[in-house]
Amino acid sequence: MEKLAINYSMTSVIPDLTLMINKKISDEVRQQVQDYIIAHKRIFLESNPGLGKTYYFAQLGKLIKKGDNHFKRLIFITPRRIIQDQIEQELLADFSLNGKVKKKNLLLKPTHKIITSTYSSLYKIAEQITDNDLIVVDEAHELLRAYKTPSKPTQYYTKILQTLFNTEASIVLMSGTPVNNFHELLKLKHLTIKKKNPSQTKINIGFSKDKNVNIAALYCERYIRNFGVNALNVIYIKNKNQCEIIASYINDQGYLAKVLTSENKKGDLYHQLSETNTIPISVQFLVTTNVISVGANVLNKNIGGVLMIDENNHLEIKQFSKRFRNAGRFTIDVIGKSFTNKTNEVLNRRKMVFQENGYMQEYCLNQIDDQNKKPQFHSNGYFIKKLNENTFDKDCNTSVYDIINLLIEGFLKNQAFKYNELSSLISTPKLLKNMLNQYDDIEAVDDNFNYKVFNYLCQNVNDTARKSFRNKINIIIDDFINEYGGYLLQCKILLENTDYQKAEIFNNLLEDNMEFYFSDEIEANVNNPLFKRHILEPIYEYIPYLKDIKTCLRFIKKVAPKDRNKHILALYINSLIGTYCDVITKNDTCKLEYKKGSNILQEVNQDRKLLLDLVKLIFEWLVEQEYYYATDLKDYLLAKSSGILSVLIKKKEFPFSMLKNDKEIPANFLTGIVSGIFILESKRSRILDKSTKKRISVYKFNTYTRKQKKQNIIKTSKLLKIKVTENHLLTMI
Repeated sequence: MEKLAINYSMTSVIPDLTLMINKKISDEVRQQVQDYIIAHKRIFLESNPGLGKTYYFAQLGKLIKKGDNHFKRLIFITPRRIIQDQIEQELLADFSLNGKVKKKNLLLKPTHKIITSTYSSLYKIAEQITDNDLIVVDEAHELLRAYKTPSKPTQYYTKILQTLFNTEASIVLMSGTPVNNFHELLKLKHLTIKKKNPSQTKINIGFSKDKNVNIAALYCERYIRNFGVNALNVIYIKNKNQCEIIASYINDQGYLAKVLTSENKKGDLYHQLSETNTIPISVQFLVTTNVISVGANVLNKNIGGVLMIDENNHLEIKQFSKRFRNAGRFTIDVIGKSFTNKTNEVLNRRKMVFQENGYMQEYCLNQIDDQNKKPQFHSNGYFIKKLNENTFDKDCNTSVYDIINLLIEGFLKNQAFKYNELSSLISTPKLLKNMLNQYDDIEAVDDNFNYKVFNYLCQNVNDTARKSFRNKINIIIDDFINEYGGYLLQCKILLENTDYQKAEIFNNLLEDNMEFYFSDEIEANVNNPLFKRHILEPIYEYIPYLKDIKTCLRFIKKVAPKDRNKHILALYINSLIGTYCDVITKNDTCKLEYKKGSNILQEVNQDRKLLLDLVKLIFEWLVEQEYYYATDLKDYLLAKSSGILSVLIKKKEFPFSMLKNDKEIPANFLTGIVSGIFILESKRSRILDKSTKKRISVYKFNTYTRKQKKQNIIKTSKLLKIKVTENHLLTMI
C-alpha cells in the first residue's frame, strides 16, 4: 500500500493541504473544500471545533436539496444519538437512521436527500449508497473506541469501517482531534483547516491519590466560592455510579446538581440539551461522563469551573474542552489518579506498543491490498463485492470480499487496542502536558501544582456521600415494599410504550385482588433516574431467581451490587443440584451423581449439564478439603476442566457472563458455586498455608450439628445446602 508521511504519535499527520481562515469555513474556503473532496473522493478533514465544519455541510445539504450540487445525497454519520439529535435540525434531515428504525422502514426514498445515521446503523443502508453520495463521518477519532461491558464481548465499530472501505461514495472523515490510523486503509488525503491566532483553553494538570468524591467536594466548594451560585459548573468522571454519588452529595449541600450519562436519554435534561444545546439556567452543577465529549455541545454562557477527574487521554480532554462554545476563555482542571514520575519508562513502553502493533497493522494492510488486487478490479472493493454475489454459497466466509472484511475487523481491533494502550500510557504530567500542547487551541500547564498540599487538603466526605446516596435508594425500596401494588402498576405503565417485554414482567407480578395505592410520591420515585439504574434493572435481572417481588427488593437493598451475582449463582446452583443430582455416600466417600430418570441429558438442558459437570468437579475437589481457597480451586479447574470452560465462556447469558476468559476464573463465580453446595462461614479466616508458609485468607466450612440435622440438611464431611429452602438461603446472604 502507498505509505503516507505519518509520525506515529497517534495524532500527528502531515497534511496534503492546509487552508488558513480568520473565522468560518463556509465564509472563506467553501468552494476550495468542495473542490478538494470532488477531486480526491476520500478525505480526512482536520479542523478545530468551532470553525463551522457541521455548518459547512448543512449549507452544502441545502444545495443538494435544491439539486444544485455535484452530490445527489448527503449522509451525515455521528457516533452517538445525542449528537444526531442535535444536528438533525441544523441539517434539516429527511431521514434519521438509528437503532430505533425498524427493518421495514429502511428503504430510502428519492426525497431523502439529507440522511443522518449513527455509526452503528450505517451498514443497514450500505446496499443503497451510490457513487453520487457524500458520506461525512463526524468525530472520526471515535472509530477507535472499544466498548467493554460486563455481559458482552468488546464492541467495535467494525461494520461502519467495512462500509466505508467498500463504498463507491465520496467520504469525509472529520475531526478536531485527528488520528492517523485509517489513512492507509481508506486511502485518505489529509486536509487541514486552521484558524489564524486561535483562542486557547487553559488546562491545569494536577494529581491526587484521594477518593474521587473527595476531589469533587473540594472543587465544588472552590467553584462556588470563585464563580458564585449562578454559574454552571461541570464535573466529568467516566464512572456512572460515581456521577450519581457526587451529584447526590452536591444536592445534600444545598446546590442543584444534575447527572447526564448515556442512561439518562429519556430525561428532561437530555431532551433540552439535544433540542436547544443548553443546560437549564437553574442547574449549578452538571455531573457527566464522556457522553458530551464526543460531539454534543453545551452552549451556556454561564460556565464557571470545569473539572475532569481521572482522565489521562489527551484526545478526550481536547474534545471535552471544546464542548462549551459560548463560554469564552475558561480553565479546565484535570486531576489525574494514576500519574507516575517515571517518564523514560513510560516512553519506552509507548515505543514498544508502536512496534508490536505496527507489525500487525502492516500485516493486515498488506493482506487487504493483496486480496484487493486479486480480481484486478476497482480498489475500493465494489467489484469484489459483486464477485462474492456471483458464487453458489452466499453464506461462505472464503470469498475475497469476506476475507477483506475479516481483515478489516482484525485491523480495527488492533488499532483500537493500540489507541487504548497508548492512552493509558499518557501517565506522567509532563507527557500529558506535551501531548495537549501539540494543539494550537490548548494551553496546558502543570508547574504551579502543589501535590503534597492537595493530597491532604480534602475533608473525607467519601464515606458520608456514599452512605447518604445509598440511604436515598433504600428509602425508595422500603416504600416500594410497603406499597408494592402501586409501584408495580406504575412500572408497568411506564414501560408499556417503550419495552413491552419488561412491562409484562411487572404485569405478571400483579396479583388478583391486589390493592393499589397511587400517589405523586410513587410516580416521582418511579421516574427518578436512580430508580431505573438501582431498582428497576436489578429487578429484571434477579426476579427470575427470587420469584417474589418483596424478597427481590430486600435482596437488592441488603446485598452490594458487586456481590449480587455471587449470591444469585449460589441459589441457582442449589436449585440445579436439588433438581438433577443425588449425593451418593459410599465407603466414606461422597459424590454428586445425576438422578436416575433425570432429563438432564436432553438437549434443552445442555447448558445446565455443562454447568453441573463443572459443579461435580468442584464438589469432588472440595469434599476432601479442610477449607475453600479460591486460588487452589482455580488452579485445579484450569488443569481439569479447560474443555468445559472453553465452551462456557462462549455463552453470554447468566451465569456464564461472569466468566471473562478460559484462562482466568473470577473468584465471585467460584464462591457462588461453592456457596450453592456447601454452607460456608460468613467471614474469612486467616490460616498458614503449609506449602508456601504464607498466611492466606480462606472460607471454612460449617461443622455438622444435631440442630442442623433436624433441618434435614444432608451430611457429608461438610454441610450441603441441597435441601435448604430459598428463604433460608437468603437469610445466610
